[in-house]
Amino acid sequence: MLVSNGVSINTIPEIANTLAETFAKTSSCDNYTPAFQALKRREERVKLNFSSSNEEGYNSPLTLLELRVALHRSGNTAAHTHRALIRSKLDYGSVVYSSACKSLLKILDPVHHQGLRLCLGAFRTSPVESLYAEAYEPPLDLRRKIRDLINDLNLNIGRIALCKISEMPPWKVIYPKVDFTLACYSKACTPVSTYRTLYLEHRELFSDYEPIFTDGSKSESLVGSAVVSLSTVITDTLPISPSIYTAELHALRIAIEHISLSRGKKFIIYTEPFKALSLYIYRLIPSLWTSHMLWLIILRRKISDFVGSQDMPE
Repeated sequence: MLVSNGVSINTIPEIANTLAETFAKTSSCDNYTPAFQALKRREERVKLNFSSSNEEGYNSPLTLLELRVALHRSGNTAAHTHRALIRSKLDYGSVVYSSACKSLLKILDPVHHQGLRLCLGAFRTSPVESLYAEAYEPPLDLRRKIRDLINDLNLNIGRIALCKISEMPPWKVIYPKVDFTLACYSKACTPVSTYRTLYLEHRELFSDYEPIFTDGSKSESLVGSAVVSLSTVITDTLPISPSIYTAELHALRIAIEHISLSRGKKFIIYTEPFKALSLYIYRLIPSLWTSHMLWLIILRRKISDFVGSQDMPE
């Protein structure tokens, strides 16, 4: 039973609603004093100077608000740190010690679980299975089984491709604008004449932008990418193993490189891979990390370097 303002509350839903309203009122910025709000705004504008011997752009002074934007744009930084520093140590030598009894191996699980809870901000009572689902992380025992299979089958997974960090700090990144107007129509149900009319209307709105067209194709014996602009046609052949998705991403990459070398200031890219655009423009979704992940990272890095510079075309 809960007593609020002299009224007894007995049902669980009413108790939960009362507590939620109380917490919301207490934590709301409207309840802060004007002096405290002024102090908060003033402190958020103070530059944070990270003392470091390196002169990289990431070590430049920034405000608290800029830091929040950087953490938001750089993805789940805590999860990346956990995978690099904690999970890597838990996986080290697992091929050897994976034959130990389960009771000993389970000693490692709480370390992994605590790291996931901190990354997700989950409650202590949250089920472990929900942590795995939210963080896109398999259990340690499943990871050990996968490593055993790779070792037993002598699979060559190749070298891990290195990803160069963008020279542009995350809080200074300017992401290009994306217009999905033409993608709202079903290709199977929309006549070619309708697409042509929509395209001409779109070109009229952006007549001062130089158009660039990209596409990728895949046949039984060939995979290729193409970029067409007003002044040039660029084609490239890929190995037979990549998918059509990779070919389309490669075409986007070529287009960005072409823009970076051009003297123009305004460009608009017409491309078909709707899924590719929705991935690399907004956020790299962990559940979709596949063999195309490297292409997505390269594209986002190139956009950060090119679009973020002062003289970069739009």
